[in-house]
Amino acid sequence: MSSRLLGIRPQDRRDAVAAFLTLFGVMTAHAVLETARDALFLSRLPAQDLPLAYIAIAVLSFGVVALGQKLSDVSARRSALSSTLLVGAAVTASFHFLVRQESPAVLLALYVWAGLLASVAVLDLWLLAGHVLDFGQAKRVFSFIGAGGLSGAVAGAALAGALLERLEPRDLLLVSAGILCVTAVAPPFFSEVRSGPPPRREKSSASTWIGLLQAEPYLARLLWVSLVSSMLVTGVDYVFKATASVDLAPEQLGPFFARFYATIGVVALLVQLFVAPWLLRVLGVNGSLLVLPALLFAGSAGFVVSGGLGAALLARGADGALRHSLHRTSTEILYVPLSLAIRERFKSFVEALGQRGGQGLASLVILGAVRAGARPVELGVGLMALGLAWVGGMIGVKPLYVDLFRRNLREGVLETHLEVQELDLHSLEALIAALSSHNDAEVRASLDLLAAYGRTNLVPALILYHPSSAVVLRAFELFSREGRPDVERLVPRLMDHDDEVVRASALRYFAERADPRLVETMANDPSPLVRTTAVVELIRRGTVDEWKGGDILRGIIDGGSPEERRALAFAARELPRGRYSWALVRLAFVNEPGLAAEAARSMAAAPDVDFVPTLVRLLAGRESREDAREAILALGDGALGALDAALSDAGLPRLVRGHLPRTIARFGSQEAAKILEQRLLVEPDEVVELKILRALGRMRAVNPTLSVDGRSLLERARTTLERAVTLLYYRVVVDRSARDGVAPKTPVADMLSVLLADKESTALERVFRVLTIIDPSEDFAILFAGLKSEDARRRESGRELLMHVVSEPLRSGILAMLGEGSPEARFRETARFHSPPGRARFERATGQRGDGYAARVTPGEELSELHVEALRAMLLDTSDALRAVSSYRIAELGLGELATELRSAAAPRGGALSELTDRAVDLMDRKQEEVSRAG
Repeated sequence: MSSRLLGIRPQDRRDAVAAFLTLFGVMTAHAVLETARDALFLSRLPAQDLPLAYIAIAVLSFGVVALGQKLSDVSARRSALSSTLLVGAAVTASFHFLVRQESPAVLLALYVWAGLLASVAVLDLWLLAGHVLDFGQAKRVFSFIGAGGLSGAVAGAALAGALLERLEPRDLLLVSAGILCVTAVAPPFFSEVRSGPPPRREKSSASTWIGLLQAEPYLARLLWVSLVSSMLVTGVDYVFKATASVDLAPEQLGPFFARFYATIGVVALLVQLFVAPWLLRVLGVNGSLLVLPALLFAGSAGFVVSGGLGAALLARGADGALRHSLHRTSTEILYVPLSLAIRERFKSFVEALGQRGGQGLASLVILGAVRAGARPVELGVGLMALGLAWVGGMIGVKPLYVDLFRRNLREGVLETHLEVQELDLHSLEALIAALSSHNDAEVRASLDLLAAYGRTNLVPALILYHPSSAVVLRAFELFSREGRPDVERLVPRLMDHDDEVVRASALRYFAERADPRLVETMANDPSPLVRTTAVVELIRRGTVDEWKGGDILRGIIDGGSPEERRALAFAARELPRGRYSWALVRLAFVNEPGLAAEAARSMAAAPDVDFVPTLVRLLAGRESREDAREAILALGDGALGALDAALSDAGLPRLVRGHLPRTIARFGSQEAAKILEQRLLVEPDEVVELKILRALGRMRAVNPTLSVDGRSLLERARTTLERAVTLLYYRVVVDRSARDGVAPKTPVADMLSVLLADKESTALERVFRVLTIIDPSEDFAILFAGLKSEDARRRESGRELLMHVVSEPLRSGILAMLGEGSPEARFRETARFHSPPGRARFERATGQRGDGYAARVTPGEELSELHVEALRAMLLDTSDALRAVSSYRIAELGLGELATELRSAAAPRGGALSELTDRAVDLMDRKQEEVSRAG
């Protein structure tokens, strides 16, 4: 409570209080002025003249708004608001003397002035508040600021009612003027600048309002809603006052309006303080904005049915109670996500064209209807239609509002989509000409581009005589995919090439048509590569029987040179399948650079399901990984069963299992997605789980039509978030124990705290990855980054977007975990989502919970027990790192009660962190020996 007051944080208080007091004064003065205005106008002029006043207010508002748009900084706005209040006080006081003339023109001018002054002052105030507050501050304090206006309305109406017992209505004008003078002192207390980053520069190129509205559907929808809503509330106000002027005597109007405004002010204040925050939390901004139009539609329908003052009173009461409380607060929040420049221009534009334009349009319609003989009850039918239009408009706002936050979060992220265009004649000519370049890299690039466009038929066969071996080999690779007679005529001459790689490639390309004697001759070639290629060709042809062929291959594998083994790994793809598959398997596990990758490429060229176990093991090697994946993919969906079994095999090294998800995802099929999803739901290893999440998320992003079990995945997200809360609990226990002296603060304790924080962050990342799988259309990665951003605007945009795309109870848990404040403060906020064992005891031990609990131990002893329990839980955790560091912390503290668990956790484990665990066991043994000797 010391750091926050009514949900307002210390950094918010100055502007919140300044805005509260300003709005309080303005609305107090307005309520007094409004009571006097309505009593004077309706007691001397017919209600049919009200539309003329509405039109005048609308027309004059355009000029005032245009002037206000030129005020671009905070200082100018503060001064302008104070000046507006002082000028308003002077003009209001002058009307005290002018209304004595009882001139219709003066009374009409008073009505227009009262409406114009209130709208301009309130608009300037909200623009000033939006200028100095960011989105997060706005959501925290706008309700409080709005309460100031409602409190002022109640105070003003009550004051007017009390004064009318002794004063005339025109005397209230002097009272209102005095209140405005006092209120002019408050605006200078606003902050100089907004707290947070500077406003972003708009990317929109629209230079006119029409262009801007066409480019931004969100702005167009807000303008439409403002126009319709203004027409509806103008109609409701007219029907109410017209009915009151008929049903009540002139001397009753002043007290009636004073009581009415006081009553709806009290109701509005209660709504603002108690109902609005609850509705905003339950319904959100968009849902809250549907409440007022729905009630006005119902009130208009009631008036159509009954036609009495009671129904009109209820409709106007709903407007008065909600428009300046719940609805105003929600509407102001709709503008905050807009950039500062757009917000100020557009909000003023909406005030003029939307609200005042709607008021003027409604007035014209009312004038026409009244002159045509329409009664107030008949006008109620039109009000019902406007209510439906308002509801429909607000329903359409939500998707645009949410999309605005997505755009705010994506700001600065460049998305590039490249497409390969069809080659034109000039491009083809340029590529073919590049084949004659002196730059070998340029020639190879031209070959690759022609292959990508399926135009290798345009590559001349003479490219095989290119002086660069790299170019010749790339050409052989491309030509091997298609039989070309012009190529075959040139290949035999290349078998005498000086480069052994070219000779071997020519032999492989022409092997089936080569003379057997030539192959036998090449089997004695001085080059190991050519010699091995020829031997493999002789084995393939059957010239060498299987037994002798096997002996030759084993001799190369076991006793040959690295060059011969590499040559065999390449040439073995030509061997008959089945009988000689063992050769590639053995070559894959010979520890020589590049050999495993070459063997994997040959397995891909000659797919065999028997290769799967070997290829799975090859995924562990960085050098052979991609080739192994390609070989597995070459086997087709028939390999998925073996991959599923391997992923479920906890006995396989994590390094192997961790690369299986991406391999499975590369198949892209529904069966592959199902394998990953089912394994995700039961996978205990966090590293492998994260790999599965990435792979499955990539699959859904590429192909959103792949089906997943959303309910099961949502449950996985919930349990993962609970895991994050539990890790946070361990962290606060460890930190609090060190801070309170329950356990000494050491580097190991700091290391454990940092590790827990990292594990917590990783768990939260996994939650968002699960959500991405459930709904790939939502960019949860950017949302997560926004929630963790140091930029207050992005952070609050992320929080608002989260409110619309994540349901409860997950939403509350995420907001608590990613909230501001210390780890303990965040942990307290998670209570509604998840309570790890020990939460209540921790709160009692740290003084956060006083429920009359008679502890059997002191708070320090309670915390010590919780610390031991947390270390025991970490010792049994699935994370290797957490087990290892907590093991050393246990040994460091000499916690003998955990010695048995410590040894059990260390014995069967192994892995990269096993040494630290072993050292922890040794340290524990030494400490226990010291205790025994001391005893």
